[in-house]
Amino acid sequence: MMGEDICGSSGPIFSPNFLREQALPRWHWIMDPIKQKGLKFLFHTDGRYGAALPIIMEELNTDGLHPIERNGCNNIFEIRNMYPQKLLFGNVCCEVTLPHGNIFDVEDETLELILKIGPQGGIFLGSSSEVHDLVPPENAAKMYETVHEYGINPIDIESIRKRRYKIRNNLKTRKLQYE
Repeated sequence: MMGEDICGSSGPIFSPNFLREQALPRWHWIMDPIKQKGLKFLFHTDGRYGAALPIIMEELNTDGLHPIERNGCNNIFEIRNMYPQKLLFGNVCCEVTLPHGNIFDVEDETLELILKIGPQGGIFLGSSSEVHDLVPPENAAKMYETVHEYGINPIDIESIRKRRYKIRNNLKTRKLQYE
């Protein structure tokens, strides 16, 4: 994995021309020997990818992307549709859901990712960036427990739909007690 934080919450920090002229040759210098050995190469940058996404995914031809931030930064479902063969990491929101949501919010968001991307494979669920000190331990644990319970192939879509329905209905009436 190579970490190059080239994006911020409003988009790439550098122009596409700069990335192509200055960064791509250096990235290839790092990546090419790794891929020549048959290993996977993952690219890390926080923030909104914008015009940097096709440069990373197509021109660099990285095998995967880490992390994929939510909350107006990136839409993992669109990225999956555009790049179905790439490995995707993260996407349970570390800005809102993990630190400020309850365990049911965390479970529902995790289940959504498993439901919509899990059957295709190539997703490694976790935080959209990190599990930082504002994340209650029970929320982080719920994210991982949900992945272990529902994220095993073959994905049981019907049980995920039933669980999400129950979570959402009970959250609306504020009567949900965890089973």
